[in-house]
Amino acid sequence: MLPECAVLFVFLFSAVLFDLKERRIPNRLCLWGIFAGMGLRTILRGLPGFLSGAAGIVAAVLLLFVLFRRGMLGAGDIKLFAVIGSFMGPEFLVRHIPVSFAAGAVMSVVVLAANHNIRERFLRLAGYLRSGDRGRYYEGREDAYRSAIHFSVPMMLAFLFLMSLRHHLMEYVNRKKEYDFHARVFTNIESLNAYLRQNRIDILLLGEDVEELFGDGLSGRENIGRICLLSENSRVRDDSPYPVFFKFQSARELIHEIMLLYLSEDPGAGRMMSGNMKLYSIYSPCGGSGKTCIALSAALELSGKGETLYVGLEPYSVLSVLMKQKPEQGISDWLYYLKQSGTAWKSKFRSVVCRKDSLDYIAQPENGMDLNELAPEDVERWITQLEEENYRYVVFDIGIMNSGVMALLRSSSRILVPVGGGFLEQEKYSCFLGQLRRSGEEEIAGRLKRLCPPRDELLLRKEFGLNQLQEGRLGRYIREVLQEE
Repeated sequence: MLPECAVLFVFLFSAVLFDLKERRIPNRLCLWGIFAGMGLRTILRGLPGFLSGAAGIVAAVLLLFVLFRRGMLGAGDIKLFAVIGSFMGPEFLVRHIPVSFAAGAVMSVVVLAANHNIRERFLRLAGYLRSGDRGRYYEGREDAYRSAIHFSVPMMLAFLFLMSLRHHLMEYVNRKKEYDFHARVFTNIESLNAYLRQNRIDILLLGEDVEELFGDGLSGRENIGRICLLSENSRVRDDSPYPVFFKFQSARELIHEIMLLYLSEDPGAGRMMSGNMKLYSIYSPCGGSGKTCIALSAALELSGKGETLYVGLEPYSVLSVLMKQKPEQGISDWLYYLKQSGTAWKSKFRSVVCRKDSLDYIAQPENGMDLNELAPEDVERWITQLEEENYRYVVFDIGIMNSGVMALLRSSSRILVPVGGGFLEQEKYSCFLGQLRRSGEEEIAGRLKRLCPPRDELLLRKEFGLNQLQEGRLGRYIREVLQEE
């Protein structure tokens, strides 16, 4: 994309010069810019490039037309955004627009401070918004000239800022002496083919239009160890035969994911196994047994002895309330990743893990029915990943029962089953034991540790939290149980 960037910068710089000198951006400059952008994308990318450029132009008009009608953005600014869209496409444009407005906001504050009218303009803006006026924001040309900024300047600065991010990853990698690999950026298919004729690439990162790239003549496939995709979406594509990495994350996280993939497939690298990890599964066939509180209490207690992960396999969890956090990803996302082919799912594990004080945890499902997708092969993958993460303790709070949960119970070091003292609770526990034995799970039935937890009044209070859980009767009871283990 280097030719597109260079040509677009020439047009942006020219627009800034005209804007500073004449307070306008000539239509002829914008028109030639759009023709150049569309033509260059068509030459370099064919019909998909032409359609992408056209979509960028339409996106600029649709997204900014309201601001133009209210006089808050000039027609020349919108046409300049359309030029950027014709060169870079709609995906770049939707990132460029907010960065431009952020840079413009900073410039506006500087201009207002220089004019000593910050208070006046903020009062004017507040009155404009409060009145719901559909008219123009500025009160004539003189008012606009005195308070407005040359918006082409923040547009060019935003473009330069976003382009500089493209080189950040390579520079970051080259500064890291502890990584024994090199990064190289290819700006076109010809330079990539020339490099592959004489060199080998262990991991090649491509955009999601990889099929289009192969159609354009990518050669030297025998010198490519592994092809991976950089995706603009946070989720892995179902139909992708390649590992997928999320593009818009920090360089450190992206390198970490790439190295996990590289090490997992390098036969000489070996696999790091903890050897001491213990899985605690807390399950109860009885409702209202305090299972979740027991699981959380056990996880909190164990976190003082070593790295601990709490996993809530509970359809109707209140974990976010207790943790006072609302993570973006949780157990639903992790189960989705586990279903993916290849090894891309390994690099996604850390993205679903949250931390509260000294305890790691995976948040509750978006939909309780997602937990029914847990299969035995998912459990096997999961446990392998947990061993590589070097957790000492993992606590599963189980609120469902299926074949995946049975596989989890078989792999568990301890199985704790809280049961109340009532007649029906006793009968449910006996029924659970009977079903295990009839299905040939004698080994699981023999390892169950039945708990009779005390009633803790602290759990009934509205201000109940994790501290109260550890300090109350239930917390002391679980502490004794774990000491007996």
